[in-house]
Amino acid sequence: MPDTIPKSALAPSRFHVVIPCYNCERYIDICLDSLRNQAFTQWTALVADDASQDRTARLASRHAADDPRITVHSGFQRAWLMGNTLATLRSLHLAPSDVVAVLDGDDFIRPDCLQRLWDAHQQGYDIVYTDETIERQKHSIGGPLLRGVPVREQAWCFSQLRSFKAYLFGLLDDATFRDESGRYFRAAGDLSLYLPMAELAGPDKVHFIPERLYFYRVHDQCNSAVMRHEQLCNNRYIRSRPALARQTTHFDFRLRLNGHQQPPASQHTPDLWSQLSELIQNEVLHQHSTIELPVTLEKSDLPRLGPAVRALLPQPYTIAVEHIILPEERDAWRAYHGLWIGEGVFLMGVPASTM
Repeated sequence: MPDTIPKSALAPSRFHVVIPCYNCERYIDICLDSLRNQAFTQWTALVADDASQDRTARLASRHAADDPRITVHSGFQRAWLMGNTLATLRSLHLAPSDVVAVLDGDDFIRPDCLQRLWDAHQQGYDIVYTDETIERQKHSIGGPLLRGVPVREQAWCFSQLRSFKAYLFGLLDDATFRDESGRYFRAAGDLSLYLPMAELAGPDKVHFIPERLYFYRVHDQCNSAVMRHEQLCNNRYIRSRPALARQTTHFDFRLRLNGHQQPPASQHTPDLWSQLSELIQNEVLHQHSTIELPVTLEKSDLPRLGPAVRALLPQPYTIAVEHIILPEERDAWRAYHGLWIGEGVFLMGVPASTM
């Protein structure tokens, strides 16, 4: 068997670090030093100063002058944490597979933090987060998601540093980040970002790194100190919103079953199972993110199809099975398409006219 790494359509090639900050002059040097001292070096960072009234922007600009990977943007009017973070994310030219991490300007990260995140994203995970050290505390809130429990009904476990593939952010509409009055969340905004993205990604795509690679500061300007009531109200409101269904737009790999492009009758065509077996043996999907097989799918094949396709690649990689159909076949297959048929395997109908 060839020893290859799967070439996922969602394999990341860029790592962006967003650093929202407000009045962080006591901490921003330490924060940016920790970033510049990372073992993983292929990153870019945007420091988003939320109209600070101190020297935060000036100090950050010194780092930018020394390191071309760092850019600083200073707002003229305070947008608060969520408004500032959103404006920064939307200013980036993100590809769906880009990795984004949000590092608070008053915190810092351990030297191997970004490398650990990057490695996990390369393995097919779409949300990756580390454990953290909380200043003057022995405990941590970090932990893996509970299986089989709705994300919004779980205790908050998304410790920092948190990172995600950009396509997840792109699937969220603006209302996701607004409170009952219609303004962007000023407190607990991280729940409005990560709970919906975890729902969209699905549990197999979320990965927790149990090492404490992030240092979280506790001081008198933290939201938990100055906006505690608003934080708790927003927490409950975000959790009360309807859950989002797992997304079915972005997949690591696509397997196209097209029985309408059969080879000449003189040429023998192996059946579906023989072709899938050959794909497994030769690790063909490790070399291409999309493969087309000239086979006709029968409804009687469906119970075996999900497990057989899942065997092509390890989890957490997702696979879309694109079943090519003629217009006259649509009604007959309507009840079978648009469904998950295996762990991370989704069956969709694709009209032949669109190919």
